[in-house]
Amino acid sequence: MREGDDLGNGQVTHWHAANRLREEIMSSLAPGEKIEPEQVLADRYGVARNTIRKAIAQLRGEGILASRHGRGTFAAAVPSRQQVPLGPGDRARALLPEDSERDRRGLPPGVPLLVVMRAQGKTEYYDASRTDIMGPPAQRSAEPAPCGDLEENRAQ
Repeated sequence: MREGDDLGNGQVTHWHAANRLREEIMSSLAPGEKIEPEQVLADRYGVARNTIRKAIAQLRGEGILASRHGRGTFAAAVPSRQQVPLGPGDRARALLPEDSERDRRGLPPGVPLLVVMRAQGKTEYYDASRTDIMGPPAQRSAEPAPCGDLEENRAQ
C-alpha cells in the first residue's frame, strides 16, 4: 500500500485496499480481463487476504468487478475517468456523503464525492473515484458533465 494508507497502527482498511485496486483496474485492465488471485493481491499490498476479499466485494458492488463461480474475478466494463479543469479561484474538496446524498447521486458505498466550488459561485459535484482534477488548461475543448449543481440539488 502507499504511504499514508494505514490507520497509524499498521492496519489497512478494506476501503484503502479497494481504492488502490480500483485505480489499478481502471488504469491497466481491459473489460473481461481476470484480476490476480486474492492471495497474490494480499501479498503484493501487504494486507490480510480477508482485507482483499472485502475490497473485491466492494468493487463488485460498484460494478467494477464481476465474479464467476469457479472461474475467478474479472474487470467489468471499466468506467472512463472524467477530467475536471480548475480555473483561477476555483476550489475542490472531497467528502464522504450521507447515505441519502449517496443514493441521490448514485454513488457506491465508500466512494467520496468531489465538490468543486467555482470562483463564479457555482458548485459542482463529481464521483471522486472517476474524476481527475486538472490545473487550468491552455485551451478547453469541452466542459465535463457534472453530477449537478448546488441549486439543482437543494430543489430535489
